Formats: sequence, structure tokens, C-alpha cells
Amino acid sequence: MQITRKSQYSGVVRTLEIPISEQQYQDFINGKDHIQNLCPHLSASEREFLLTGMTDAEWDEMCEEIGAEVDPEDDDLVMPS
Repeated sequence: MQITRKSQYSGVVRTLEIPISEQQYQDFINGKDHIQNLCPHLSASEREFLLTGMTDAEWDEMCEEIGAEVDPEDDDLVMPS
């Protein structure tokens, strides 16, 4: 499904092909559940795009700006101490 989102980081509008159904997308938009529960098959990058409109490159740039790192085991953001 083609999904268009505006990046909360850069303001750039992009359209990506995300492998979800119309029903899954509507359930997400309507807040029926967390995206990881509605679409467990999506990658972290695809989920982030749905949530914030951010690409991997923007995510990396944002982390670098704030000095954060991503924990490779669970993709959680680790803030500098």
C-alpha cells in the first residue's frame, strides 16, 4: 500500500510502499492498537515511517545530533548520560 507521510524531523513529504492492508492501516490510524501488534511483519524502519514519517537516514541524523545510539538488540534509543 502506498503511504504518504510528512517527516516530523525534516518536514519532507514522502510516499513509500508499505506491505499492509487497508484494514491494518485504518486500524492504526484509528488507534485500535500499537503498530507492532497490528503489523508484526513490518520492519522497524517501516513502523517508524508510519509513526513519524522519518526515514532511516533521518533517524540516524537525529540520533547523531542528540548524541544518542540505538541498542542493536532491541532497537531502543539509548540517550547519552
